[in-house]
Amino acid sequence: MTIGLSDQLAYCTVRIECLLNGGGMSIGTGFFYHFCHSESKGIPAIITNKHVLDGAGKIRLYLTRMTDNKERILGGHEVIEFVCNEDARFSIIYNPEGLDLAIITIGGFLLDSENKEKKYYFKPVASDAIPTNEFFNELSVIEDLIMVGYPSGIYDSVNNMPIIRKGITATHPALDYEGRPEFVIDMACFPGSSGSPVFLFNLGGYTDRNGQYNLGVHRIYLLGVLYAGPQFDAHGKVKVVPIPTSSQAISQTSIPMNLGYVISSKNIRQWEISINSEINRII
Repeated sequence: MTIGLSDQLAYCTVRIECLLNGGGMSIGTGFFYHFCHSESKGIPAIITNKHVLDGAGKIRLYLTRMTDNKERILGGHEVIEFVCNEDARFSIIYNPEGLDLAIITIGGFLLDSENKEKKYYFKPVASDAIPTNEFFNELSVIEDLIMVGYPSGIYDSVNNMPIIRKGITATHPALDYEGRPEFVIDMACFPGSSGSPVFLFNLGGYTDRNGQYNLGVHRIYLLGVLYAGPQFDAHGKVKVVPIPTSSQAISQTSIPMNLGYVISSKNIRQWEISINSEINRII
């Protein structure tokens, strides 16, 4: 089966299950990204929210197998489980700026798997999928979006496929909402969606901020990572809470507003610069 441009987004994410130290399990979303990618180096990793991994003793990753011809095996996936801070094939790194972001490095795991003649199929988000500041500034306040992940833990368990949702921007993605490096989206955000990538999605054309339609132009860019959303509490007050990783994490008296807070992907680019500087210093 041929993988189209939009279809590739369905293979950029991974279902994350965390077995908590205090008992119980939480579910979140991660997506593949190669930090500092070049011909001579690179750090394959999974980006997610920090709060997805907090309190985890073990982590499970649902990965799709790949043939020697680099074709995905539908229905052929494995659950990879590792103990946090004990398995040398994986490392967890939190964002140094205190943002609700974390990465799981998987380079050691992929190398070990290749040595065992096992390969996994995924489509990492490319670094050039993160827009420049100039591109952000040219966007309209209303843009079409899709989000890929595992809302309420729902996914196609037979084919190991995520759920794709559609929405629009609720604030301008170039502006720091309430002075924070994030923007707001109009989309239903449920437990399990934490860490979901949010993409600008225009396939075949788009209308720019001046009302001019650009025919035949594709725009698929990573605008950010979902991490939180406003909810009504039992007293009718609005509060902002991290998108929970368990369907039982929020009282039934809390009502989502179908809005989500998204950490801008500009922060990933900045984080990558600091990681790259650290690598060059060590080398």
